[in-house]
Amino acid sequence: MERVGFIPRLGAFLIDLGIFAVVVHLLVAADLVVNMTTNLNDFGILSLFGGGVMLVSYGFIEALTAITPGKRLAGLVIASADGEPPTRRALLTRWLTKNVAIFFAIPTCALWTLLSPYNYHVHLPDFLSAGVLVLAVVDTVLTTILLVTVVAGCFMAAKPDRQALHDALSGTAVFRRAEILAPRSFEPVVARAMHEGNNVR
Repeated sequence: MERVGFIPRLGAFLIDLGIFAVVVHLLVAADLVVNMTTNLNDFGILSLFGGGVMLVSYGFIEALTAITPGKRLAGLVIASADGEPPTRRALLTRWLTKNVAIFFAIPTCALWTLLSPYNYHVHLPDFLSAGVLVLAVVDTVLTTILLVTVVAGCFMAAKPDRQALHDALSGTAVFRRAEILAPRSFEPVVARAMHEGNNVR
């Protein structure tokens, strides 16, 4: 079985990105409608919460099923490096390493939100503002470094081994779904034939 390279994987990613963009735009539209027709008066809460839920859901889908909607539409699937079904640990490791920048971005955004002049909900005492600013800057630098590393690691899929950085760290690779499923479709038939042959003996 041949591993899938960078271009098909990029296509699957763009499909996922398109789906995510459509849903986020719908959430923003719903956020506008809710804020205009109710007394919520806090634009961004609905779209931010909904976007976060979708982002986490995408991760869980990939970690539990070894596939995303984009990969399914592109006919791709995640497997172990030798083409066998991946372990749950491998899929979780892959997801964590691929999304590590997002984990750092969440507290970074929270810290900058606290420092925003439009933050009317939480008042920071002056003696805390300097410390929060330092943490926000440090987290921003770390998040940027991690993001650049992850994005650069994706281009490793263009190498002959066709493994991105998160694949190499988790022992996984991406294959054509039809190639992965085709050999296994004969397994029940072979197993039944062997069982019947044993019974005849």
